[in-house]
Amino acid sequence: MDLPINVFFLCAHNTARSIMAEVILNHSEDARVRGFSAGREPREAINPIASRVPENSDMDTGDLRSKSWDEFAGDDSPPANVVITVCKSLEGDAIPDFPGNLARSHWPIEGLDAVSGGQSEEKALEVFLRAFDTLESCIHRFLELPLEQMDSVALEEALERIWRTADQEG
Repeated sequence: MDLPINVFFLCAHNTARSIMAEVILNHSEDARVRGFSAGREPREAINPIASRVPENSDMDTGDLRSKSWDEFAGDDSPPANVVITVCKSLEGDAIPDFPGNLARSHWPIEGLDAVSGGQSEEKALEVFLRAFDTLESCIHRFLELPLEQMDSVALEEALERIWRTADQEG
């Protein structure tokens, strides 16, 4: 694959999981990759807990916003090399048909949808921290791969192994 590799994290609303994944990947400062996030039905604002969790790890979330994946459909958009859906609700759903021979994976990070207004902020933070830790672990494993030596098929297989390992550990 040509570097840098553009990794798109997609979620239904682009307010939590995909945002945290984008922050984690870009915070790595690995010049081989660039992270982006988007959603099918973006919201007006990022979940405040989702932005607080990375900030607790000294990761900047200041410029992030919830955005539609349609923003990345134009000719002037960065090409997608890797697309990772990170919420269960997108499993089996049609996602944008990004151009190119890209690797796709599904990492269904659970829990955040279950956090409702009736739960304490402490309980909600605990759920978000678990999601963040899982994403961080998966992304670190992704960054350990010899990305520059992999084609999209090998990368897709590696992404699936990364998720299976994380799912078994979780």
